[in-house]
Amino acid sequence: MNKYKALDLDLIMDKIAEYASLQEASSYLKNSEIIFNPLLIQRNINETKEAMAILNQGHDISFYGISDIRDSLYRCNINETISGQEIQSILSFHNHCQRLINIFKNIDLQYLNQYSDSLNLDNKLASYLDSIIDSSGNVKKSASKKLESLSRSRTNISSKLSETSKKFREENKDSLQENNVYYRDERLTFLIKNSDKNKYKGYQYGSSSSKQAVYVEPEEFVKLNNEKARIEDEYSQEIERILKEASNRIGLSSSIYLLNYESIISLDLIFAKANYGIHINGVMADFEKEGPFILLKARHPLLKESEAVYNNYSFPKEKKGIVISGSNTGGKTVSLKLFGLAIILTYMGIPLPCDKANVPFYTNVFVDMEDGQSITDSLSTFSSHLKNLDEIITSADQSSLVLIDELATGTDPKEAEALSLAILDNFRNNNIHFILTTHYEEIKKYAYEKDDILLSSVGFDNVNLKPTYKYYEGIAGDSNALTIASRYISNNEIIESAKEYLQKGRSEAEELLIELKKEKEDLETLKEILLNKENELNLLQEENIKLKNDLSLQKQKFKEESSKQLQDLLEEKSNQAQEIIDNLNSLDAKGRKEAIVKIEELNEEVIEDKNEIKIGDTVKIKGSERIGKVIKIEKDRYLIDIKGMSFNVKRNDLIYLGESKKEKKKYNNKNKYDKSFTSVKSEINLIGKRVEEALELLDKYLDDAYAAKRSSVKIIHGIGTLKLRTAIRSYLKNNKIVSSYKDGEYFDGGSAVTIVEFKRGSQK
Repeated sequence: MNKYKALDLDLIMDKIAEYASLQEASSYLKNSEIIFNPLLIQRNINETKEAMAILNQGHDISFYGISDIRDSLYRCNINETISGQEIQSILSFHNHCQRLINIFKNIDLQYLNQYSDSLNLDNKLASYLDSIIDSSGNVKKSASKKLESLSRSRTNISSKLSETSKKFREENKDSLQENNVYYRDERLTFLIKNSDKNKYKGYQYGSSSSKQAVYVEPEEFVKLNNEKARIEDEYSQEIERILKEASNRIGLSSSIYLLNYESIISLDLIFAKANYGIHINGVMADFEKEGPFILLKARHPLLKESEAVYNNYSFPKEKKGIVISGSNTGGKTVSLKLFGLAIILTYMGIPLPCDKANVPFYTNVFVDMEDGQSITDSLSTFSSHLKNLDEIITSADQSSLVLIDELATGTDPKEAEALSLAILDNFRNNNIHFILTTHYEEIKKYAYEKDDILLSSVGFDNVNLKPTYKYYEGIAGDSNALTIASRYISNNEIIESAKEYLQKGRSEAEELLIELKKEKEDLETLKEILLNKENELNLLQEENIKLKNDLSLQKQKFKEESSKQLQDLLEEKSNQAQEIIDNLNSLDAKGRKEAIVKIEELNEEVIEDKNEIKIGDTVKIKGSERIGKVIKIEKDRYLIDIKGMSFNVKRNDLIYLGESKKEKKKYNNKNKYDKSFTSVKSEINLIGKRVEEALELLDKYLDDAYAAKRSSVKIIHGIGTLKLRTAIRSYLKNNKIVSSYKDGEYFDGGSAVTIVEFKRGSQK
């Protein structure tokens, strides 16, 4: 991990670790090493991608509240006795595993099944532990018959001591310093005045702090205190025996739960990555061993979405290297880091903040990006930089990727340029892939002349004199040092003089390069304008097609649902609209907008409806697919029942579809339902469905389940925003075959599940 600290990898791992529940998963994220193995890389990608899909489906995969039980399990395995609280933690872990097993068994897993299938449980052990330990980790009084008997004895002796002490205080109140009882060495005593202390036989346990009284255990309490001590001793021994037996039984299954804990750590780690990916609106990159490198609309993971500049990046297969140039603080280093992070994060199975990504395979990634000056090694910045470069040159091969920020800086520019060009020759001759940033003109020229190097740059706004952070391929960038300097140096003569010196120092080739750069920038601007125009045209064409489709669909629906009068009206208005659409392509932008408004007006005229609507009539809500029956009318407000849900709608928003028809009895012995019990499943999964679709599926499923004589069924709807759960509960409330409904049990899914009980007997 430290090897890639310069890429900000440690900071990103800290952010991802915040999504892990277990300390072990968090530590692994912060300290894991990158493994350059294509099979393991693909496995990491597949696991995170599947975890993201599961979370997006609304499944509640949580590891919160799981304790590290490994030490307790190890001690049980060597016949040590653990506490009731530790036993409760093991029982709680068992329940967490059971919850995850129940969730995963309803999901078709392809890659995470190796972890879910490895979760094995000793349900007999869990049942036993639950019978002896309460939720606070205390041994239950019912844990054994002997403990129950001793518990009663404790209660009885305590009551007897209380009654006897009350009587003693009433009879001897003149001798008492205070009217309370006190325990000394766990024995009940009274605070007797010094003047009366010898009146009482028994034992004395020292004086009070004021020396005015003595703690006395009267003779009649000695036997009771002895009996209480005996009972407490036996009670403690029985508790210890029960804990010992429980610890031994846990020890027999300790290996099962140790393996479970390792699987839970792995799952927590995977879902931490998945949750992070969802939080950043990221995607999992496609991994192609020999493929190209592509990032579309990407940003650095540490930059906020609202503040970041999104860029497209690529490393074509035919290129050996990329040279990134441009102004100071313009984003060269950020772009370089993004290349490296995209590769490393993908290899670790971590989503990237972009729209799409494709990452190839490298056997190693070498980085030289820090100020490597070392006082202890007596190395200058330049010397340290050269030391790093030597290690890279020695170790890298044709399957490696080298990332260098500002090649050969820190010494004479001319000599640095010469050294840089020699290093680039070495990389190219040995087919070593590289990406580097530079300010040196000679390196830019070198990259421009070589077909196997992609010259790129970061943008600069010469009007506002600040970087744009946009990344451009095929363009060399200027350092813009003099432009930036003009913002800070007020003496304009110095700036103009510097420009003259710069002009004299430029060769003809450099001038040509500058001219080509300007032409390239102009082409890029023109390309962007044309692309925007093309997008506008595509949108208009799509809108044209949509209008035609909408009009055709409206026409078809009204043919089926409306009276002859409405059909004739529809035909007339449709012809007018079709004539407008046929001439749409010949109109300018303003004409198109006016035509679209006219079509919408025709649509409104078409769906205008003058029929009188009565209670019981079938109606449709305008602008939707919702069809239902009128159940109540108040002035201009109509209460519509749609599959058990009520909607209050104005008359102008309704379309009359027809008069009411008497409903046939749905449930009798001679109807169309003739289902066998086994032909209908005991549960239905509606997670991921839209409300209308879910209610439609549920309606048919309940009919079938009722006809199949099932007494109850389970509806799996998840929690999410509660929208689907609320709609289902509202529907069930008005369903005449439903007797009752409730949340599922803990292991069934709790409030993410609804259990439905059917009515039985005759149906009205």
